[in-house]
Amino acid sequence: MWVAIFSAYDAARECSPQTIEVTHQTIHDASKLHGFYIYNKENHDDYLLIVPNGRRLEVDSRFNTRINLPVVDMPACRLAMKGRCLLEFQPYIDYS
Repeated sequence: MWVAIFSAYDAARECSPQTIEVTHQTIHDASKLHGFYIYNKENHDDYLLIVPNGRRLEVDSRFNTRINLPVVDMPACRLAMKGRCLLEFQPYIDYS
C-alpha cells in the first residue's frame, strides 16, 4: 500500500499515477507531490519518503529523506536549510 502526500488539494484530486501525458496540469500536480507513506507487509517495509521535488521521483535521489517506521532514531534530513527540512523547492535545470 502507498499513500501520496501533496501540498495542494487540487493537485491531489487531479493527479493520476497512470497519467503519462505531460501537460501544464500534470506538471503542476507533480510539483505539489512531496511524499509517500509506504507499507509492504511481505517485505516488512513501513516508512515515509519525503520528496521535495515531485517532478523527479528517483528513489535514490540525494534530496529524498526516508524515515523508517516506527521511528527509533530520527534520520538527518537530506535537504535542509537553517536546520529545517525542505519539503518543496522550485525545479532546477541540470545543464550537465
